[in-house]
Amino acid sequence: MDMAVAVTDAVDNCKRFCFVDQVYRASVSVPSNIAEGFERPTKPDRLKYLVIAKGSCNETRSLLIFGKRKRLINAEQFEQLHGMVQESGKLIHAVMNSPYV
Repeated sequence: MDMAVAVTDAVDNCKRFCFVDQVYRASVSVPSNIAEGFERPTKPDRLKYLVIAKGSCNETRSLLIFGKRKRLINAEQFEQLHGMVQESGKLIHAVMNSPYV
């Protein structure tokens, strides 16, 4: 959730609506799919939503790289956000491989 808030806060003042919309959707999808998955009754269902969350995490990372290259976000913002996205992906991966799914 912290990652999604930080990413969306960083692009709030960007004038490129399509970019902002896609970044919002991808980053907010990460915690939303995690939450939805953990309400599912079976392990395969929970894993399905974690896979979707991980994919959204990767999409967010790709959009951040694009935003940096297009100078929609600055290098300092990129480094902070990219680190948060990478950490989120690692945490999702760890949960996927844990016995607690």
